[in-house]
Amino acid sequence: MKKLSMPLALLLLLCCLTGCGGAGKSADQRDAEGLCTYTVSCLGQNGERVEGVMINFCTDSMCTPVISDEQGEAVFTGPAEPYHVQIVTVPEGWELAGEEEWTTEPCSQSFRISFREVGK
Repeated sequence: MKKLSMPLALLLLLCCLTGCGGAGKSADQRDAEGLCTYTVSCLGQNGERVEGVMINFCTDSMCTPVISDEQGEAVFTGPAEPYHVQIVTVPEGWELAGEEEWTTEPCSQSFRISFREVGK
């Protein structure tokens, strides 16, 4: 795996300490159908991309599960509304290093959650 430079790793750590597991703040960007794309980046303590994290995006009436890909990103597109976001499962060898759930703002675009390797 490719290692991150120390300044970039510190920047990621700072971002996580000030907003990991919380709603990201960005401009309301809806597509032509009025839908928003929410992206959760799943990163290890050294910047590794964590594949296979199951994340639920929930409204009052339903939940939609999304699984992080090989880039460590879980992408969900849906109506512009607040979602209750929950970490459902974490792949073997990893544990969550922050909050397990949070609520988004409508159309807040991206979030970072951090994980620790276990057993190393």
